[in-house]
Amino acid sequence: MSRKLALAALGILLLVAGAAVAAARDAGFVAVILLGLVVGAGALAALDANQRVRGLHRQLARWQKANQQRMAVVEDELLRRAARAEAATQDDVLGTVRLIQEQYVGRLDRAQAELEEAAAALRHAAGSSQPG
Repeated sequence: MSRKLALAALGILLLVAGAAVAAARDAGFVAVILLGLVVGAGALAALDANQRVRGLHRQLARWQKANQQRMAVVEDELLRRAARAEAATQDDVLGTVRLIQEQYVGRLDRAQAELEEAAAALRHAAGSSQPG
């Protein structure tokens, strides 16, 4: 890129120098042609720059559109995962509550069975210690 720019600058410098020499020698026609070439080279450079900017703009627009589409897909996936995670969280909470409830009921059942055994043992002990 810098070589092209250097060559273009050298070419324009030579054209301008040639136009100056032609003007000094009263060769106005040659000077006008050389200056016309300088203007033409500038116009070509402007057109090239315009085309490059437009191409870059189109490329940027395509990239932005593709990026928005990718982001939409990612957002949809994240929303889907969040919905699954929320459902799993509710199921987990309900399952945990049921497990704690079953453990609590099981402990109450064991405590009641032990209390009944203790009461039966106390009745048995009280019944055998009474004179008959």
